[in-house]
Amino acid sequence: MALTEQHRHTLYQGLTRTIGDEEAVAAMLSQFPAGENDRLATESFVLAVETRLRTEMVQGFSDMKDHLHTEMRKWFVWSYGAMFVLLVAVVTAAKILE
Repeated sequence: MALTEQHRHTLYQGLTRTIGDEEAVAAMLSQFPAGENDRLATESFVLAVETRLRTEMVQGFSDMKDHLHTEMRKWFVWSYGAMFVLLVAVVTAAKILE
């Protein structure tokens, strides 16, 4: 729940009297939500974000692995095909030169 301006002002005055350091009190109060749209990160919120992030990472790594597998397969097929064509050309040239 966000602090109202009145709550923030009351806390600021009380803490400034107790602590004696206005800058430290201002820094501490800046960590509290200032409006209705701001909220503190609860443990359940952090865990939910972590779970979602892990799921996205696993999916991303899986997609990358599939892509690399496909590209490497293309490269191997092309390489073996090129070697076969070269072998045929060398054998043919050797037959012609005999």
